[in-house]
Amino acid sequence: MLPFGPWVDAFRADQVIEELGGIAPVWRSELARLMPELAGPQGQPPAGAADYRQIFGAVAQAIRHLARLRPVLMVLE
Repeated sequence: MLPFGPWVDAFRADQVIEELGGIAPVWRSELARLMPELAGPQGQPPAGAADYRQIFGAVAQAIRHLARLRPVLMVLE
C-alpha cells in the first residue's frame, strides 16, 4: 500500500522489526498487511478488505510502542 510505504521502510530498518514484536497482537496483525513478516508463525495477515483507518491506527500504535523503548524522531515534508 503505497501511502504507507515510508513507514514500511522505516519499520524494516535494523532492529525495529524485532522491537515491533512487542506490540499488541491486534495491531501486529494489522501491520502484517503491510509487512507479512510480522504475521509470525501463528498465521497470515487478516483476510478481507483493508480498512485504512485500522492500518493507520496500527502505524500510530507502532510509533508509540517504539517511542516507549527509545527516542523517536520523525521528519515530515
